[in-house]
Amino acid sequence: MKIAFTIAALASIVTVGQALAQTAPLTYLDIVKEARRYDKLEGSERVVSNKVLLKKVQLDLKKFGNGSPDFYVRRADMIGFICATSAPNFNGGNVTATITLHEEAEGGHFYTLDNCAKSK
Repeated sequence: MKIAFTIAALASIVTVGQALAQTAPLTYLDIVKEARRYDKLEGSERVVSNKVLLKKVQLDLKKFGNGSPDFYVRRADMIGFICATSAPNFNGGNVTATITLHEEAEGGHFYTLDNCAKSK
């Protein structure tokens, strides 16, 4: 009987561990919060948190327009997204991608996404 309880307990721990490892993608709000946190830092403190770099994010991208290859979610936030690669004819929409790079822009931020393709 003790063996059965021990096995059940171990199985529960493994299942919980797997669930924790499969975290949900970040949202646009998470990116905005990180950008605003970064804006408050000074000098050598200005390092992007590992809360966003190399993390999956789910976004609804829109083209900047005027021939720009870049995207945004809400233009007023001054946060842009660059697609390192993208599906043929990708012009925006819901994507799930990994953030690979952060760059400061004049008055804003750019995040590079590994691959832009519409989510299914």
